[in-house]
Amino acid sequence: MSDSLMKFSKFFEILLCGGNVRVGDIQATPITNKTNRRKFVKELIDNLLILNKTFQKEYGFKIWEKESYLKSGKVFSGSSEHFINLEISDEDYFSKKKSTGDIDIQVSEQIEKQLHEFFKTNKTFGSMTYIGQSQSAVGQISALFDFKEWGLTPQCDFEFIDIGEDGMPTPFSHWSRSSAWKDIEQGIKGVMHKFVLANLDHAFTADLLIQKGKKKIVKKETVHMFAFSVKNGLRPKYRLVDGSSDTWEAIPAKEGVYTKDIPEIFKILFKKKATVKDLDNFNSFIGIIGMVDKYFDKKQQKKVVDAFVEFTVGKKAQKLYRGDPVSDWDMKKAAFDYMDRKLGTNILKQYSNEIDDYYNNY
Repeated sequence: MSDSLMKFSKFFEILLCGGNVRVGDIQATPITNKTNRRKFVKELIDNLLILNKTFQKEYGFKIWEKESYLKSGKVFSGSSEHFINLEISDEDYFSKKKSTGDIDIQVSEQIEKQLHEFFKTNKTFGSMTYIGQSQSAVGQISALFDFKEWGLTPQCDFEFIDIGEDGMPTPFSHWSRSSAWKDIEQGIKGVMHKFVLANLDHAFTADLLIQKGKKKIVKKETVHMFAFSVKNGLRPKYRLVDGSSDTWEAIPAKEGVYTKDIPEIFKILFKKKATVKDLDNFNSFIGIIGMVDKYFDKKQQKKVVDAFVEFTVGKKAQKLYRGDPVSDWDMKKAAFDYMDRKLGTNILKQYSNEIDDYYNNY
């Protein structure tokens, strides 16, 4: 398993299976077009404002200091940002998103301990009641709330992230957990954007002498030089230890120096300074694939596709829906189909053995 996949696997196991949380006999219920979305969104935000004030009474400060950001929907991430955005009509939203499995809400990582404690003793906030949470969630609280009048128990994921001095999620925190509407319109989920980010630097693999272990055994390997983390950003994976022999060694992740500067991440991955249009395209899967087509030669494009396919359906690839290979395939095939159209690949044919092996062992 590549180190990028190892870094991502636990994170995506928790975050990608939206609506999978079960507390006792109560399963998260998705929000569909049978729900009055506008009324529900207003009620949800009203309830979160009550939750915010209840938290303040107990701890002396708010979860969201600037409640205007909560009211405007700016603290919601992933596709939830679009669910909350009522400028997108119900017809348009539900034509692209048949259901909403969970609601992603960003909160400061500085209050993680307090929020866990808070839910132990505080349960009811307006018309919603806290039921419980997943015991396996890492870096977030994946909780169920009972909206009795609606007959819904939606999953709400409180994501612990960096918050800027303005009280808003930092640009990287928002970007790294985003789900572009233009991707959703193509049936592509936001996680595919993160998967392709994790594999872009495969376009520039290098043959290096790598020193390993206490005995410092040196072997020549073909490597890619960077690792991407949704939480921490982009870091170099290797450092030069002997310039005369051009020998390198892996940098342990805990010693890694990460950058969260989005233009700098672009520059590292694409080997060029980003234009305003480039940065806009960098926000979506389809935008990135368009730039792969524009800026990478055919050999580099193939390396990216090879790495992306291995990452998504290789032997060690993460299963994105527990026990549901059909949904897993639907998600990944949408990304494959777009890559085929844009890059002229034929992933289903070229990688048929890898795909068959992955789903036969799902």
